[in-house]
Amino acid sequence: MRTKYGMKNILFTAIAVTLAYLNGTSQQKNLDFFIQQALANSPLLKDYQNQVQINQADSLRIRATYQPQVTGNSTNSYAPVIKGFGYDDAITNGGQLSAQVGVNQALVSRKYLNAQFETLRLQNQGISNTAKLSEQDLTRTVTAQYITAYGDM
Repeated sequence: MRTKYGMKNILFTAIAVTLAYLNGTSQQKNLDFFIQQALANSPLLKDYQNQVQINQADSLRIRATYQPQVTGNSTNSYAPVIKGFGYDDAITNGGQLSAQVGVNQALVSRKYLNAQFETLRLQNQGISNTAKLSEQDLTRTVTAQYITAYGDM
């Protein structure tokens, strides 16, 4: 009986030492690590960054739209004559070539363009402000979860 009771004490002591070791080494990362990971991997924050990039592309598109637009159009035909058979050169002149080049430019006021650019700037500023609020909310949420998990530990 004594050996069985002694084995229970040894087993209990081994489990207690193992749990104390695991408890002491379980937390290896600090709060800043978890916040940085959450900010780096947030799909919402990445979406906001993409929206800003789209607005920058829209700005370039607006600039390109109001630059001179050059267009070209060509109609060509050839009347073949092979070993004396085919179309008569006197009638067809050997073919017909025509080409047309055009340049168009929209006439808009500088105020109109500035208003469009200001709209995009304000959209970017609104997106940036929303992203900062989302970062703060994410930081607050991660901090609350960290405190809860640390309290449970």
